[in-house]
Formats: sequence, structure tokens, C-alpha cells
Amino acid sequence: MKPLILAVEDNEDLLYNLKLMLELNDYEVITAKNGEKALELLEKTSAIPNLIISDIMMPKMDGYAFFNELSNHPQLNQVPFIFLSAKSTPEEIRFGKMLGIDDYITKPFHKKDLLAVIKGKLQRSQKIKDLSEEFTNMLRPFTSQDQKPINLGEFFLILVEWDDRFGPELKGYYPQGAKEEKMIEEIGIQLFQASNSIYGHNNISKAQGILLRVENYNLDAFAYFDARPNIETRYGEDQYMLAIVGPNINYWQSIQLKNQVRGISQSYKEKKKILIEEHWKSIKETILGSEKIKI
Repeated sequence: MKPLILAVEDNEDLLYNLKLMLELNDYEVITAKNGEKALELLEKTSAIPNLIISDIMMPKMDGYAFFNELSNHPQLNQVPFIFLSAKSTPEEIRFGKMLGIDDYITKPFHKKDLLAVIKGKLQRSQKIKDLSEEFTNMLRPFTSQDQKPINLGEFFLILVEWDDRFGPELKGYYPQGAKEEKMIEEIGIQLFQASNSIYGHNNISKAQGILLRVENYNLDAFAYFDARPNIETRYGEDQYMLAIVGPNINYWQSIQLKNQVRGISQSYKEKKKILIEEHWKSIKETILGSEKIKI
């Protein structure tokens, strides 16, 4: 089956040429002239696009508003999103990236560049879906049939390290004091093991950030992998995972979370003091919005 791409653009000539170019490269394409029309189209069709390309400056509903609407949709907020726009100043590009846009391509663009970005985003999206399914299958034996989905009611930051003798071990979590500590430990260990089964120890730290759906517990997990050199260990490094686990983490939030968790990881790698409350406030702002933060 051909990948389905939604293209949103108010310039009819550009939209036609974009559609033609994508179809000639073996993609199925649906189109809309602005964000409002795109939402109406998505409501009418049962198919979920594999990728969305959108202009920014459009009548009725611009690209920013369209992106915001999709970010609140449980089925569509996992779809890779690319802005294709004439707005090309560093400030405008930085703003798009800050929102969590998957990529930002300026007009005029080169055909081969756009096709390369599309191919890369689709491949990564499929890899994450495969990993999510693998993780769910691995975790299933640890979940009894009559077990109810876990209700953390909160988001947690989990630290898991690889130990040469015992395998992955939970080293800590924040905020502390959860009643479901055993469940948090199990999810953290299984996240590490599932990722290791896909990437292998030689590449697990290169996996960096991935967003997974923990179907068994009705949760999402953003897992970030890294390592620090240690010649005394089997793999020549101490491998570890920092994961944010909780309800409703969407794809675009995960892009912002990656930068935030990277900061924690860098401090941990260099064995510096981690100002966890400051990092956690930023993480909660990304996920819930500043008005909902209670630390």
C-alpha cells in the first residue's frame, strides 16, 4: 500500500505540482487549500495520513492553527508534520521548531530535498511503530489478563541503567513516593529490554529519543538512551535510559522533550548535580501547559 500524504496549500498551482510530484514518486496524495478544509477532509475520511505537509500563511485557518488543532487529536498527533513555507527568517523557523514541528522546509525548495525529508520521516515513523508493537508484545507476559490499566495520575521521569550482572536496573524516578513503584520499575526495565532487542547493545545509545505507546498499561513513554565511557564494563560504557512515562504524550511534545531530557542526560553523563526540579518544571510545561503545573 502506498504511503498517504496530506498536502495543505492555498496556492493552487503549487498544490497541483506538489501533488503531481508526490504521485510520480509512488505516494498517494490528498489535498486541501487551508487548515479548515484539511480538518473537514480528515473528518470525512477513515484513513490516517502517514505524513502531513502544510503551508503556514493560508486564509481561514493558517498552518500554526492547523498544527495546534491536530496536536489535540489522539489519532492525528502522532503523524509526522512538515511545514513548507516562504517564511524563512531564523526567528520564524525557530518558532516552528519550538512548536514541535517535525521539519521546516522553505520555499522555493528543491524536489530532491523534499523527497529525501519525506522518505526519512516515513522510515523513522515506521520504525517507531514497529518498536512500539515489539515492546507491547514483550510486556504482555508480565501483564495478567485481569489486570486493570495502571492509573499513575501523574507523569514520571525514570532512570534505568544496564548492569553487567543483573541486566537493566531501576536507579530512580521522580517525583518520588508513588504507590505504583513496582509497576514503574517493571515498565522501565521492559522499556530498556525491548529497545535493546531492536537496536542491540552496540547501538542502543545511538537510538536516543523514541516515543512508544505502552498499550498494556494505557500509557505513553518517551525513552531517551545514552551512555558514558567506562572501560571496566562489558560494552566499554555505562548504558542508561531516561524515560518520561504517563498518560497522553503526543509525537510533537516528544520532539521538545528530547531537548529537555538531553540536558538531564548531559549532566548525568558528566556526573554533575542534576537540578531535577527545574528540569521537571520545563517537562511539565511541555506536556501539560504552565497553568497546570503543580510541583
